[in-house]
Amino acid sequence: MPEKEKTPEKEKKPEGMSRRTAVQTVGGAVLGLAVGAAAGWLGKPTTPAQVTTVTETATATMTGTAALPPTTTTERDYYYDPSLSGTTISFLSCPQPDMQVAGPLIAKFTTDTGIAVNVSSFPEDTVQSKAAIMMGAKSGEYDIVDCTGYGSYAYAFFLQGWVEDLATYVENKTPSAWNKKDILSAILNAMTTSQGQIPSLPSFLTDFTYFYRNDIIQQAPSTIDELIADAQKANNPPSVYGFTGMATPNLFSFFPWEMFFWGYGGKFFDENYLPQFNTDAAYNATKSMYQLSKSAPAWTTTDMTGAATIMMEGKAAQSTNFWSWWFSMLGQGSVVTGKLGYAPHPGVVSEPHMLAGITRAINKFSQKKDAAWSFLSWFLSPTTQQALYEAGSGGTIRESVLENPRSVEKDPDSIKVAKWVANAEATGSGAKVVAGPILPWIPRVPDFLAILVSNLAKVYGGTLDYKTAMDQTQTQTTDFMRTIGLYKG
Repeated sequence: MPEKEKTPEKEKKPEGMSRRTAVQTVGGAVLGLAVGAAAGWLGKPTTPAQVTTVTETATATMTGTAALPPTTTTERDYYYDPSLSGTTISFLSCPQPDMQVAGPLIAKFTTDTGIAVNVSSFPEDTVQSKAAIMMGAKSGEYDIVDCTGYGSYAYAFFLQGWVEDLATYVENKTPSAWNKKDILSAILNAMTTSQGQIPSLPSFLTDFTYFYRNDIIQQAPSTIDELIADAQKANNPPSVYGFTGMATPNLFSFFPWEMFFWGYGGKFFDENYLPQFNTDAAYNATKSMYQLSKSAPAWTTTDMTGAATIMMEGKAAQSTNFWSWWFSMLGQGSVVTGKLGYAPHPGVVSEPHMLAGITRAINKFSQKKDAAWSFLSWFLSPTTQQALYEAGSGGTIRESVLENPRSVEKDPDSIKVAKWVANAEATGSGAKVVAGPILPWIPRVPDFLAILVSNLAKVYGGTLDYKTAMDQTQTQTTDFMRTIGLYKG
């Protein structure tokens, strides 16, 4: 990824990442991400009083049907130590697509290694609150934790000294068959710091995709103007609306806006961390979203699930959403089976792709780090990644899975989308196809995003025009970046 920018002296950005994806520490503050409106930022060393705790839900039940091939004791593609047999590790997990099908595989891992795995599954925001409280107290209650924000939480935890550097495990405690070179470069570039550290690794990669009814829209638009024109032409409520997407007044309204922002060639910061909201890219993104809202049902109350349901019921002609919702839109009761197409998100300057997915980290305070790595290296191994994909996880981190004929036969659509993302360049590189992590990696990013989201809500509510809203966002975020010490102007 070619873009190079200077970084604050205290902490260099992860190698190859553009300015908008660099996580830094400033005056002891570290990044924290809100998954919805619930989670707060992880400022200075965290105590329970500083973390917003979310009401827990019932743990998820593993119902997958994946199966691994027989394992021999002499050929393994993950870290194995027979002396770890009898160990029990705890995994603080989110109910992500891979975990929905992992149950039988985990049982097989226990049979093969003697390591038992207790999985506690909660929503993402709950997991992040529990993880921050646990590690802030230097507790080893959970050995492995899921981290949201495509590694951003894990990197913040790493800067606090709370999670292990997985690079040392990869180099010293994996057999050659684990094959680090087989991991997609888009993932390694995003997960590795300039010092070669790896705070966490994902087990799948997803994207923000454009979906359309091919019985209404004959060809996927190549520009945002075409997308808007298609929405206006197809809009015929209440039987069918021209567009649907997420615009709830929280973080989820940020995701689609971000894709339009990238599509117009936008970047969040210049080389000095000056925000870039008073730009044509930001103006056009906001204007476009407002125009689309006029062809959409229940705009400010529709989230990811709602948008997917509207498409599944045939009530909208097109949508933007995470790729994983493709399966829901074609699920039981769908009226658009055989009528649903997909394409990269349209853009004026580029084809933007969002690097998204849950990453896994090892708790620094765990007393069972080797057993935790045995499980994590197994989960990320070529064999397990192939089994997860064939069971329907919908994503992978392995080049070998993308190239396996069985994968193409099982799910050619997911393979195609994964290759879009795997072959994309970093946002800001000037390349035709660009990609970036799901959230900007800066300290106190929820506070930063809250400024943008609140101003977007005013546009959608009709109390601010798009240009005034972005000018206001520019002023407020510039002051904010000064406050946290990144912008010196």
